Amino acid sequence: MMDMAEFNKRLVPFSKTYGEVTKRLSDYRTHNPDSLAPYELDWFGGLITDFQNEFDKWKNTNHPLRKHLEAYLGTNKRAFWLIGSVYLHVAFDLPRVIADKMPDVFKGKYPDCLRRARGIYLKQAPVFLEVFRQFASDTEVVGKLAWLTWPMPKGVLEVVGHWVLALRTSAWIHGETFYQAEQGENAHLNQRKELEEALSEAVKQAFEEKKWWPHAPGGLGLLLAAVPQAPRWGSWPAWTIAGGLILVALLAVISILFIRGRRLKRFADEFGRTLYQYTNEAVSFGQREFGERRHGQQRLQG
Repeated sequence: MMDMAEFNKRLVPFSKTYGEVTKRLSDYRTHNPDSLAPYELDWFGGLITDFQNEFDKWKNTNHPLRKHLEAYLGTNKRAFWLIGSVYLHVAFDLPRVIADKMPDVFKGKYPDCLRRARGIYLKQAPVFLEVFRQFASDTEVVGKLAWLTWPMPKGVLEVVGHWVLALRTSAWIHGETFYQAEQGENAHLNQRKELEEALSEAVKQAFEEKKWWPHAPGGLGLLLAAVPQAPRWGSWPAWTIAGGLILVALLAVISILFIRGRRLKRFADEFGRTLYQYTNEAVSFGQREFGERRHGQQRLQG
C-alpha cells in the first residue's frame, strides 16, 4: 500500500486538472448564463460538491478501487497518473453521484425537468477539452510529454479528452439507470446495488488489462553515453565529430520521446475504449452476464 504522502503527490496531475474543471463549472453556476431555475442551481452545485467528495474518498485505504488506482500511480509516468485517475473518477464515481442527485432534478415538478437537467450537464462537455488542451504543455501534469507539444500538438490529452467525454455521457445514462432501479416496484430488489457492483467489477477488469501498456524504447542511455567529452586539444575535426555526435544524440532523444508519445496515445485510446465497453456492458447486462461475456471473450482469445 502506497503511503499517503506519496499517494497525494502522485495525484497532483489529476488534482490540478480537476481543480480547473471544477472552477470553470462553478463559474458557470455563479454567472448563470442560461438563467437556470433556483432548484437547477442547487442540483448543479450539488453535483460539483458530491463529485469532489467522491474524489476525497480515494484517500481511504479501504476504497474498493484503491489498489487498482495505485497500479497506475506506481509507475514513473505522470501521464499514467493522470489517465488512471481521470478515467476512474468519471467512469466509477460520476454515475453514482448523478443517481444520488437525481431527486433534486425533479424538485422543479415540471414535465421537462429531466430533459433540462440532461441538457445542462451535456452542455459542459467543451470545458473538459479546453482544460486538457490548457495543461498539455504543463510538465507538472504530463511530465516530459509536455516537450511533445510542438511536434505533436494534439497529443495524448486530446485522446484522453475524447474518451472522457464518451465516459461522461455514459455516466449520465448509468446514473439514470441506477436511479430508476430504486423507484417503484424495483425499490425492494436491490437492483441498484447489483448494478453498482457490476460497474465496479467492470472498472476493475479494465484497470487490470495490461496488454496495451506502453513500454519505452531503450537505447537512450547508450546514446547519451556515446557523446564524448569535448577534446582538450581544440582540433577542428575532433570538434566536428563531437558536434555531430551531440546532434545525433539530440535527434535520438527527440525521436524516442516522440515514439513514447505515440505509444502513450495508443494506451490512452485502448484503455478508454476498454473501460467504455466494459462499463456499458456491465450496466446493460448486470454482473453475472457481464462476467460470462468477459469469460467467453477470454476463452476465445486464449
